[in-house]
Amino acid sequence: DQAQKSILSLCKNLSDAEIQNHVVPLVLRMAGGDWFTSRVSAVNIIPSIYSRAGPHKEKIRTKFLELCNEETPMVRRAIAAKIGQLAQNIEKDLIIQELMLSLIHI
Repeated sequence: DQAQKSILSLCKNLSDAEIQNHVVPLVLRMAGGDWFTSRVSAVNIIPSIYSRAGPHKEKIRTKFLELCNEETPMVRRAIAAKIGQLAQNIEKDLIIQELMLSLIHI
């Protein structure tokens, strides 16, 4: 929990290029981690960095949507808490195409 707060705090001071080159790969690794705690942290970070992810938006959006199908209750709870924040940052046509469909799985 404290680590994700630190990452989010650092992101405020990073350029978009630094977010794209360093934070996005970190979050993708966290989202694919074996432990649910790393996946929960990734879910909590993704909405905050999405708008600055540039060409990596599709990758992190896809990973977020994959995590919607997660069986671990803690990850699903984090998704439910953050999906609204992501919806505010995501392109409007993708909300209907992708995000609304994933709500069914939560």
